[in-house]
Amino acid sequence: MEPGKLIIKIAALLFILVQLSAYTMADRSAGDGIPYEIADRYFLKNDVGNEMPSVITDAAEFNEYFGMATVMGGIPTPIDFSQNYVITVVLPQTDTVTRLEPVSLKQGCADNIIFTYKVIKGEKVSYTMRPILVVIVDRQYGTDVQVCSERN
Repeated sequence: MEPGKLIIKIAALLFILVQLSAYTMADRSAGDGIPYEIADRYFLKNDVGNEMPSVITDAAEFNEYFGMATVMGGIPTPIDFSQNYVITVVLPQTDTVTRLEPVSLKQGCADNIIFTYKVIKGEKVSYTMRPILVVIVDRQYGTDVQVCSERN
């Protein structure tokens, strides 16, 4: 392969990688929505009951409910609670593979914001799980949040 073509291919690959890594919080909002980021590699602790706050504003409270899942060499999404807070969705235990997916985060009527998510169910399995979704939001948008499940 000619050196010029190789350089072009490498440059194109680097451009694609930079674009993928630029998939930031601002990119997670749809249109005029509020930007957010999904917090990956966290798990719900076994001793957590059914009563969960939908908004957590500090690390100490977050650590009461969630632990870091540092498996397969991955690291959890960093959360800077001095600038951000998290919205949490935790469903009851189920034996059906269940995934929670954010739909929108938008300004509400007053000073509140509305977070909408959808529940995607799969096949029945021989174990139980508690589906969770944690999204990171900038504090500038306020912490008065209404959480709604999208109707299927």
